[in-house]
Amino acid sequence: WRLERATLGAQLAAVQLSASHGLGHRIENLKVLARWQRQADGWQLTVPTLQIDGEVMDRLQVRQGEVLQVRSPAFSAGPWLQLLALSDRVPLSTRRWLQAARPQVQVGAVHWQGDPSGHWRGSAQLNEVAFASVGGAPGLSGLGGSLEADAHGMAVRLDPARKARLDWPRGFGVEHLLHLDGEIALWPQGGGWHVGTSALRVDGTDYAAWIRGGAEFQGDGSRPKLNLAAALDDAPITAARRFWIRSMMSPGAIAWLDEALVAGQLRHGYGLVSGDLDDWPFIERNGLFQAGGRIADGQVHFADGWADLAGVDASVTFQGNGFDMRGSGNLGGVSVPSFSAGIARFDRPELAVRASGSGEAGNLLDLLRGSPLQQDHGATLQALSASGPVQVAFALDRALYRN
Repeated sequence: WRLERATLGAQLAAVQLSASHGLGHRIENLKVLARWQRQADGWQLTVPTLQIDGEVMDRLQVRQGEVLQVRSPAFSAGPWLQLLALSDRVPLSTRRWLQAARPQVQVGAVHWQGDPSGHWRGSAQLNEVAFASVGGAPGLSGLGGSLEADAHGMAVRLDPARKARLDWPRGFGVEHLLHLDGEIALWPQGGGWHVGTSALRVDGTDYAAWIRGGAEFQGDGSRPKLNLAAALDDAPITAARRFWIRSMMSPGAIAWLDEALVAGQLRHGYGLVSGDLDDWPFIERNGLFQAGGRIADGQVHFADGWADLAGVDASVTFQGNGFDMRGSGNLGGVSVPSFSAGIARFDRPELAVRASGSGEAGNLLDLLRGSPLQQDHGATLQALSASGPVQVAFALDRALYRN
């Protein structure tokens, strides 16, 4: 008088699931064949067929004896994450993100085992991790590697041969193609999750960096806290165009920066982020965002009609909601031993440039004759002649409120 074995075969279509909080999920096609059988020390469940909306999870095996064992050659967590979005144990903002971003986690060679005392461990091959960009949050695809986990947390060893795609329309605005190499650890902490790495190598299209630090997801649906440091390889300064955060910068500021950074190398580059992203971009000094480095042999275009500043040797710092550049260069044959340029706030950008120059007076006249001053003062400039050493002070203030 006890159940020894059972077989379930089902094929369902247009299954509508709903939760009491109003969110729902629709499964267009579900096909399952499962067999449960009692054994001497427990039971075993085999699932030769399990397919949910095209996601194939065939040949799943679950065995309960002295320990519980789960094996699967291929498993997709995507459909189950959509079911998780119906649970009231998950913050509403997270549920909505799960439904909109539709994260996909496809794993292979799954092996998991645990005992009644709560000790367990498992491993799997990460074949694909992906989620779509939603609202102001970024999207990611193409991530892969290997996974080791136990009751205390998990570690992911990334596959550097894989090409990941980072898509953040309201942030960087352009896709980043990345090769990632290193290990990332995840562990529960204070009702949320902590993600960290001691050495993550990031190789992009024309830049590369080492990153260490982590992020704390507080489990309440709010944005994470970040503590990250990056050391950048030498790279062309034009690579900076990939990192303008468009949600906090005016179109005018972005256009000017794109035109200003003409050529040169960024050396000794670094980046620091520390704070709660609920307070981004830390204007009230309630966090830190800073990135910078040294520009070598640079070429900077400050304003249309004027010669570019060449031979630039300068420090550049992006901090909070603005930037500052200080150094030396050469402007149309006039030496510029000292200059500064900066924008205090990217959301209301006002460019301020200050410079001091020295050189031959004739070179200065040639510079002025080739500048926008020629349009209104051309006759005067053509009538002038000068020679000998000269010292010059230069100031430029320009509003960049282009919409």
